[in-house]
Amino acid sequence: MADSWFTSGENMRFMHIKRKTLLFEIKDNRLIVTDKQERSKGHFIWIDQGVIPDETLIQVWLKDLEFPVVLFKQIFFKQRSINRDSLSGNQ
Repeated sequence: MADSWFTSGENMRFMHIKRKTLLFEIKDNRLIVTDKQERSKGHFIWIDQGVIPDETLIQVWLKDLEFPVVLFKQIFFKQRSINRDSLSGNQ
């Protein structure tokens, strides 16, 4: 598991050659394409253009990689903390 700092094409290419599977965070300014024919035409779009459904795996090609990768979009919500004293009536 790694953060977006390590998602350069060079790092992902190295992991691919070593046949390693890793989980990375990818920034939304990366260019992707979901269809191999569109890739050959150079029709890339930004990740943040909404082509990735929530919590669904999708195979894409990143602009600077020769092989496909799988993306998974997960939305995290900030949870409100609850004060135990306020629940029990103790103050």
